[in-house]
Amino acid sequence: DPTVGTVKRKCKWDCEAQLIPSLLMKDETYEARVRVQAFYSDQSGNWSEWSPTESWVSQVGSPKPASEWGVSSRGVLTLVALALLLAGIVLLIRKNNL
Repeated sequence: DPTVGTVKRKCKWDCEAQLIPSLLMKDETYEARVRVQAFYSDQSGNWSEWSPTESWVSQVGSPKPASEWGVSSRGVLTLVALALLLAGIVLLIRKNNL
């Protein structure tokens, strides 16, 4: 998620990084992967390969915002499908009356 972004961290030997909970949405699914690059004095090593992707459902963060209309995307799709069906029936009736 671009809102969470990239976490860069410099450390000596053991390195640990944590996501900022306030940037997460509670009950949202996230994916992450990591890689490292060694530094010593003025020299730097190559980047490691990316780790396998891990996914999890966040138990912390802001609650998901409620829909402005209070209608789920499934409800919107159902309404659109019904409107198209009704429009088709009206057109069929008009065609038969001509």
